[in-house]
Amino acid sequence: MTYVKLQSFYNSGRKPGVLLLAAILVSFLFLKIFLNPLYDDEYSNYGQIKLFLEGNYSAYPKIGVIPGYHFFVSSMGILLGLTQIPQLRIINFIMVLLSFYLFWKTAGLLEDYGSINLKTLQFIFLPVIFPYRFLLYTENLSVPLILGSLFFLHNKRHWLAGLLACLSMLVRQLNVFLVIYLILHITAETMGKQKKLKTIIKNNLINIFGLLAFAGLFIINKGTAIGVQDLHPDFFISPGNLYWALFLFFIMFIPINIANFWAIRTFIRQHKKILIFAMIFIISAVITFTANHPWNQSPEHLRNRLLLAVNGNIITEILFFSAVVYAIFSLAMIKLNRPLNYLIYPLSILSLLPIWLIESRYALLPLLLFMLYRKPTEKRLEYLTLAGFIIFSAYLYYGYLKQVFYF
Repeated sequence: MTYVKLQSFYNSGRKPGVLLLAAILVSFLFLKIFLNPLYDDEYSNYGQIKLFLEGNYSAYPKIGVIPGYHFFVSSMGILLGLTQIPQLRIINFIMVLLSFYLFWKTAGLLEDYGSINLKTLQFIFLPVIFPYRFLLYTENLSVPLILGSLFFLHNKRHWLAGLLACLSMLVRQLNVFLVIYLILHITAETMGKQKKLKTIIKNNLINIFGLLAFAGLFIINKGTAIGVQDLHPDFFISPGNLYWALFLFFIMFIPINIANFWAIRTFIRQHKKILIFAMIFIISAVITFTANHPWNQSPEHLRNRLLLAVNGNIITEILFFSAVVYAIFSLAMIKLNRPLNYLIYPLSILSLLPIWLIESRYALLPLLLFMLYRKPTEKRLEYLTLAGFIIFSAYLYYGYLKQVFYF
């Protein structure tokens, strides 16, 4: 019986061998970099961890985030006797490996087994996060918490899903939008049942508590950012991160976007007036776009080099926003695996608007949701997309290994 089950598992396409090889490769890359000096945001992250290791529970200057990640890493470091920078990076990297497994498990709930390995490989080599997987970055705890929450959501274990989502807010404040997504998803899922209001409240109780706690923090702290309210002002609306996320999507998924050209062309021919709206969007975006955050002025960051090249040059702005518009059309052609999952689009827009600093990692939650929920296309296009991810990530890894630029 055991042999039959294993054979069925193997024949289903859910063969983890290639994923184990990918994890071994990424582990080898980690061993090449984990002895390097601190780099990029690691200085502030390690500064907060070091305070906790010393028993000082004050906030590190301009840390920006709720120090849940730092508390976790320092606590594990004390528990395991691993308190040096390379050792702390090992703790961090274990969470990265866990995220690979959680993505694979969650994708298995949503997709035919034949596509989940390829999806998981794309996640492993996702350029937006790949160079940070090896360093002390909050995303390396945030991502497994997000994926764990989504895994339990689709297993109908709402309390555990809400618990992990609320914990993720203690790592990255933007994960409040994950909690909102859970509330909307659970509510929509429950609408057809008897005693639906009682069931909705029961299933969302921990999510509601989490939102109230987040609101309390906002009031007490006089804002969501910790120590850097001047650089991360609240009630600030800017489409910069939305434009940037769409541009990243255009670049990273270029094989799929090119393949969507004919479908987009047919759609535009059937709805010719939409071109007028596209032109109005490009013109208004060119006129209003700005990347004036102090942290967007440093050319050491690759994103800033592009933003500085685009901002103020009408030709590059038109090209940039043409790519953004094309990305919107292409997204409209891509199907998600369940109707309820289209909730991710309005939530993604809301999560990206209230941020002044334009930063690639702010698009991580929308990208994770999109990668989990989109229906796979032709295998040829999926493999080309994976190849692009690997090349892009290899370039970023080299830059961080040699410490010659930031992403």
